[in-house]
Amino acid sequence: MFMIRAGRQEQQKRVAYFCVLLITLFSAMRGYVGTDTYSYHVMFINGSIENMLDISKSIEPLFAALIKFSAFIINSSFVFIALISIIQGILLIKLISISKNPANFLMVYIAIFYLNFEFNILRAGTAILFIVLANQLSNNKNNNVGFYLAGIAAVLIHYSTAIAFLPMIILNQKKKNTKLLAIALVVITLIGAYYFVLNNDALYGKYIIYSSEIFSQISDTENRSFIFSLPLYFALYLSVVERENRLRVTSLFLIWLVLRWGTSLFMLVGRVEIIVNALLLFSVVEYDLTGWKRRVRSIALVGLSVMWLYGTLIVLQKGDPASSGSIALDEDHLMSPFNPYKFFWEER
Repeated sequence: MFMIRAGRQEQQKRVAYFCVLLITLFSAMRGYVGTDTYSYHVMFINGSIENMLDISKSIEPLFAALIKFSAFIINSSFVFIALISIIQGILLIKLISISKNPANFLMVYIAIFYLNFEFNILRAGTAILFIVLANQLSNNKNNNVGFYLAGIAAVLIHYSTAIAFLPMIILNQKKKNTKLLAIALVVITLIGAYYFVLNNDALYGKYIIYSSEIFSQISDTENRSFIFSLPLYFALYLSVVERENRLRVTSLFLIWLVLRWGTSLFMLVGRVEIIVNALLLFSVVEYDLTGWKRRVRSIALVGLSVMWLYGTLIVLQKGDPASSGSIALDEDHLMSPFNPYKFFWEER
């Protein structure tokens, strides 16, 4: 992707589509590879024998429906994992098709998000791609239906993306009266979600488990990467900020900065930071820039991509995050280290 960034947009798209096919096959045909992979196999096996209502008590409804759909086709957890990869691949194709800078888009995705979204946080990764699609479609005033469908799909796959989608609904409204209705909808949704979680023992227990990680501090390597990435993010900010968008862009960067700092202290904050980071980076990619701003953005994106690729190689070399001593993994997560890579037919 580094090589074709200067090519014509259609050339970039053709190469990007081919790359998406390769990375989708690579993740879809894997065996027990990737920190969360084995736990998703267990999730499918348990969910395939439960009814839809019982599954939805512990898993978001659209993802629960995906489990039942996959089990209806063929009762194989490997097919289920492949189906998740295919859905992510389709979303990437759609995002690339509407991107103004396809090569930059895919470069950022592969370097920063691919390993995490398709081998680790599969459910959240799929939801974040939907919320990125909703954000891109929000700029197209003729595709409000697509915006709402993508946003609702994101929330129904992983509730955490409501943190991004609900503010989008407000920002997407122009008239004062519709904006007030949007704010009312957001408040009602938040109240409903609050009581839904509190009254659902399975979901409440899950978030209690998440919160128990709040004092699990990130490693020194992660802290150093945060410090080294700051100048590159600041360069991205300088490349896109203008008088017309100053408030919105500055707010987004400040929110990311606070969340990223929080992630360097507490792992739990990272569940929100990754959503904001994806929206931030993929929004920056889509700006029409010229002159020095275009060059600064290009340097910053390449710098961040190289930094994240280096971190990815370190993780792959160690096999799983637990080997760094920064994360305590349970038995299910230890069943599928990142390497050695194995195809699903190699598993017994």
